[in-house]
Amino acid sequence: MNSNPAFEFAIVLINYNTEEDIIALIRKMGSFGTRILFLVYDNKPGTDFPDQLSQLSNEGLDILYFSDNANPGYCRAVNYCFAHLRANYPTIPYIGLLNSDIEIDRSALVECGYFLQQNPEFIAVNPLIYGSNGKVWFGGGFFREKQLAIESNLPSSISSDDCDFYNGCFVIFSNKILQFEYDESLFMYYDEFDLSRRIRQMGYKIKLNKDVSIVHHISRSLEGLDHLKAYYKTRNYLYVLKKHEFSSLFPAYQKLAWLGLACLKHRNYKSFKYMLKGLRDFKSGKMGKLVEA
Repeated sequence: MNSNPAFEFAIVLINYNTEEDIIALIRKMGSFGTRILFLVYDNKPGTDFPDQLSQLSNEGLDILYFSDNANPGYCRAVNYCFAHLRANYPTIPYIGLLNSDIEIDRSALVECGYFLQQNPEFIAVNPLIYGSNGKVWFGGGFFREKQLAIESNLPSSISSDDCDFYNGCFVIFSNKILQFEYDESLFMYYDEFDLSRRIRQMGYKIKLNKDVSIVHHISRSLEGLDHLKAYYKTRNYLYVLKKHEFSSLFPAYQKLAWLGLACLKHRNYKSFKYMLKGLRDFKSGKMGKLVEA
């Protein structure tokens, strides 16, 4: 077992069509002067990406590379990285999950870690996340239970110390996160909401640190795949609500009905078709990766 305590952060990056962004992000974070262990899980191998990462390693950066030709999904990839950390780096203080399509500086990383150090009752912290248009893209996870609405901005009446869920675009966890695993049956989408519910049930808290911010540029990883988003978001939205034992899903079905009508209005028939498939698969209990005929 290698429990090297010299690393301050482990940063987990999941690749699917974002090789250039990951290389650029690792190179930038490698200049922060902070000891970082990068764990890169490649869900779409077959390019010279490993060679590019090896070059960065030769430049003195600490990078671990994992891959799977079958694309096991975001949740399983993160679980694999967490398991590797538990087995080999169990004392690493902070673990980050980052999208590659972000702009960050050192303060965003260090300040989030410092907050967790000073506040052990918290397990996860997000910065404010802005979109490319300069507007807040994520300002704290908030769940309106009556409406079953999962929202990305806290109302002004809610403390930033009391977020309902984190956002995985950029989140820093304390080491305690290694107690948990993602629900792999989700494959992707709504994994953050599910894990956050379980985290909070264990008494831990989630923080929005408004003193630091990052910029998120919408990823190229799922360009042209709106129908897959429609499928997973429909199926998994209903699944996580049922999993966490909400008595009536009627408000959720209402919301999905309006989204379906919007697809038809904009002639996005393919997404509408996949919404219906997601609904059928939820009803039949079919989870995991969508396998198309």
